[in-house]
Amino acid sequence: MELNESLFLIKLKRFKTNPNILFVLGFFYTKNFHENV
Repeated sequence: MELNESLFLIKLKRFKTNPNILFVLGFFYTKNFHENV
């Protein structure tokens, strides 16, 4: 789980220049996380 969070943080840093993409990635990341669990 820590590894997934680290990869997610890296993605956030990459798309930090675009808040809209960051929001969408966060939304789908959370959605997929709950579905997988």
